[in-house]
Amino acid sequence: MAQIVVVEIDENGSTVPLVCAFFPDAEMDVFMVEYSIEGDIVLHCEGVTHITTGPEQLSEIVALQDSATSLNDELSELYNDEIDGWADYQHLLTPPPTS
Repeated sequence: MAQIVVVEIDENGSTVPLVCAFFPDAEMDVFMVEYSIEGDIVLHCEGVTHITTGPEQLSEIVALQDSATSLNDELSELYNDEIDGWADYQHLLTPPPTS
C-alpha cells in the first residue's frame, strides 16, 4: 500500500509543503497524487503520455484521503499570515529512505 508523504516543492519562488503519494501504473510508470488542502485529489503524470490504472488502485488513492486530510489540517494550523507562508512545518516532512 502507498504511503502519504509530505514533500517540499517550489511554487512561484517559494518553498511550500505538499501532501502527496506516489504510485506505479500498470506499466510501472510512476505518477504522483496530490492531496490538496481544499480536499482535491490531483493526478500528476509529468514525463508520461498516459497512465493506466484500475478500480482497485483508484480505490486505494481515495482511501488515503483521510490521512492526507489530517496532514493538511496540521499544515493549515502552521500557516502564518504575517509571512504569507508556512512556519515550523519541517517536522511533518517525510525523510527520504535510507539504504
